[in-house]
Amino acid sequence: METIFLNKHLEKLYKEAKKNKKYPLPKYLIDKYIEVVDFIKAADTIVAIRSRRSYKFEKLAGYNSRYSIRLNKKYRLEIEIEWIDNKHTIGIFGIDEISKHYE
Repeated sequence: METIFLNKHLEKLYKEAKKNKKYPLPKYLIDKYIEVVDFIKAADTIVAIRSRRSYKFEKLAGYNSRYSIRLNKKYRLEIEIEWIDNKHTIGIFGIDEISKHYE
């Protein structure tokens, strides 16, 4: 899938693989974030992403095109998807935020 970074801090975190002032995350969480972004990039369709149950890919309530993927029990990667096809199987993933789950 095509990915773009909507958040420059997350783009820097992905490219440099080390914490920054905006995201002072532990190394294991940064590694997980990079793993998830790489997985999204390698996926052919949304079916491949949904099939990885441990990521708990889900649509966020109250938003039209906002979704989340689990990084661990505490953190989620929030993304926006611009669908390319009418079946909602292929889209452009906008990497937007790492948030604490349930906050």
